Amino acid sequence: MVEVIGIFSADPSLAITAKQQNLPSLLPDFMEISEELEAHNPPPSLVPRIHVLMLNNLSHNNPLLLQNETASEDNEDAVEGIRDQLLAVLEQMLLGDHLAAEYMLCHLVSSVYHRQDVVALGKFSLNISGCPTDEFYIKQVYRVISNLVTKSHLLSLSLANLNLLRFVPLKDYKQNRLQTGMLQLCARTHLIVDETVLETGQLDANGVGNMTALGNVISWQKLDYDFAFHKQAFPTDVVTLVLSEGKSILKCDCHVPLLTSDSSNNRLNELFDGIFAYLTEAMLNDLRTYLGKAQLGCYSVSSQMQKMIEDDFVQTRKDNQAAMTVDDFHALLTLTRLLSLTYGKMCPTEDIWKKAKVMQDSLKERVRLLM
Repeated sequence: MVEVIGIFSADPSLAITAKQQNLPSLLPDFMEISEELEAHNPPPSLVPRIHVLMLNNLSHNNPLLLQNETASEDNEDAVEGIRDQLLAVLEQMLLGDHLAAEYMLCHLVSSVYHRQDVVALGKFSLNISGCPTDEFYIKQVYRVISNLVTKSHLLSLSLANLNLLRFVPLKDYKQNRLQTGMLQLCARTHLIVDETVLETGQLDANGVGNMTALGNVISWQKLDYDFAFHKQAFPTDVVTLVLSEGKSILKCDCHVPLLTSDSSNNRLNELFDGIFAYLTEAMLNDLRTYLGKAQLGCYSVSSQMQKMIEDDFVQTRKDNQAAMTVDDFHALLTLTRLLSLTYGKMCPTEDIWKKAKVMQDSLKERVRLLM
């Protein structure tokens, strides 16, 4: 993501060729092919130009934060107050499910902070299942999230979209340009995938490729650009939320089945009207600042906490080896990191570690009972 200061050009007359200007060409006549010249020099009316005078790399695009700002531990009471306000909004949005709201909050502050071989550390894709299949609910969830974050995109995962749309960028050699794809998203974009619209049917070759590409972005945070003769993988940092009726066919880092009452499903209009009445502009700015700082937090683990976590893991495995697998431990470490950031902590505490364990145990029990 970059900030550009320059001159924007959309005047077709600026794209005329040397021959149109009656100027000598640098190429012999037999080498001048009109199609090739037009491909290399499309008019600005089709492809506008930006003549760059200055280029700055941006660490984020939140206008409420300074560039290169690193999060620090602010006033604990103030951070917890804002956290509670945001948690209340998310809980209402998720039809009164407090556990799902806690996981959603952790999801919103997640991002890739390091890559170890093919593993993207820090990602936390989330699947919320048991969502109402009403289109109104999905759109309102997206509306809430898009009001909280700076970059978001809603992707409807219908059979028609899978078969007709292009998720992966494709090189067009005839036009000599790269055609964009739906998943060509800049870092820390929140992608909300609506799987409730997916119906039974047949995926064609394009649909299968789109599903594979989406799965790779979720699992590996990479997108394979299609250059026809070969594919080139590019790293991504897309924060993916999948909303589904049953458990998603896409493999996410965390699956949370919604636990709601029938009454909340029957008053969606009233529920979301209340949410948007509660979210004043001043409160939205506080929540946006809070999320921006949390996502930029410089997290580390003290040697004392490392020792405590290691001892706890060893003891848990000694008591019951099946109680915590290596994957469970990795998920717990990720959740602890994200929980710490939501509390404005740059280093985890014993209380946050215990809370992460309680959340994981509660989620396992819920999945066991409902799935």
